[in-house]
Amino acid sequence: MHSHSVGVRKPVVAVGARACDAEPLAALAAPRRRVRMSRLYAVTNDAKVGTMSDHPNVVAIRRSYEAFASGDLDALRALWTDDVVFHVKGVGDLDGDYVGPDAVLGFLGRLAAETEGSFRLDLHTILADDEHSVALLRQQAERRGRSSDVQVVHVTHMRDGKTCEFWAATTDPVDTVAFWA
Repeated sequence: MHSHSVGVRKPVVAVGARACDAEPLAALAAPRRRVRMSRLYAVTNDAKVGTMSDHPNVVAIRRSYEAFASGDLDALRALWTDDVVFHVKGVGDLDGDYVGPDAVLGFLGRLAAETEGSFRLDLHTILADDEHSVALLRQQAERRGRSSDVQVVHVTHMRDGKTCEFWAATTDPVDTVAFWA
């Protein structure tokens, strides 16, 4: 894994598909304390902004969202480890830890059924390093006469180019909990 030391050099940290000087981060570190940062790769769906070289985990996560959108369950399964865990919180009866590809596919099936196929994710950006990825998305769905349209963040732990653990966070937890109640 490539890394930089903050305060020794001026590393560049990717934010979305733009880069910013990380020098202000050095002020957060105590004197003589060295903070290590992983090299971060980012892509965005906006071709006008440009992209950095795609890290293999960026490619894997992008494929996961493409497979999800097209309903390609075999492709999804191939992008997960055999012991994959999805941690799902704030979605009512669907809350839980889903362990293994079969359990995760069962959760996704229930998600589709609960939203009568209206659940959609619009991928904005993927950030990744050798062990993690973060995806910024817009999530839309309809359920029992209600609509939900929220920004979400998906965090994955990666192992050998596959998702082994997944968490989701919403920018509007009150709306999300009410939608799934």
